[in-house]
Amino acid sequence: MHGFMDEGQSPRIELRAEQEAGYVHIEIQDNGSGMEEKRMNAFNALLRQPEADSADDYKRVGLLNVLRRLRATYGPQADMRLMPGELGGLKVWIAIPMGRKDAHAQSDAG
Repeated sequence: MHGFMDEGQSPRIELRAEQEAGYVHIEIQDNGSGMEEKRMNAFNALLRQPEADSADDYKRVGLLNVLRRLRATYGPQADMRLMPGELGGLKVWIAIPMGRKDAHAQSDAG
């Protein structure tokens, strides 16, 4: 499996979700090999760019494509960050605003 280098290690993936302050927060983490801090910082810099949905990097990286789609559906408040996980691998944190950005347009249309 991707991210699991030690054949003696049992892969573990954990998913948590909660509602808080008008957002759904989702955390996905594993006990894999993680990511080097320099690379993680570079990814997080890309994730912070609001106009990055048109960047070439979005076409090559799955997580960036996921964030682009979340922002297209839920607006620019949708957010994603990478960080070291408590299980020893990588954690992906996602924040999704409650309700779709086009909810008012749909309800006004009838």
